[in-house]
Amino acid sequence: AQVAAEGIEALPLPPRDATEAELGRAHDPRYLAELASMAGHHAALDADTYLAPASVQAAHRAAGGALALVDALLDPDPAAVRTGVALLRPP
Repeated sequence: AQVAAEGIEALPLPPRDATEAELGRAHDPRYLAELASMAGHHAALDADTYLAPASVQAAHRAAGGALALVDALLDPDPAAVRTGVALLRPP
C-alpha cells in the first residue's frame, strides 16, 4: 500500500523455478548434484548454512524469480519494465 501511495507501480511477475540448464550456467554440476541429493532432507552445506526439506526447491524458485526479473528487464517492448527489484531469499 505504501508503495502505491508513493506513486510507484508494482508489477508482480509470475513465479517460476530455474531450470537445471539455467542453474548450470552459474554452478558446477557436482554442486548441483550434491544439492539435489539433499532435497527433501534436513542437511548442512557448511557450518553456517542449514537446509530444511524444502530448501532446495525454494532455492530453485528464488533463482527462477531473479531470472524472470532479468527477462522482464530485457524485454524489447518499449512499454516493458525498465527498473526492478526482486525480493528473494534463498534458504
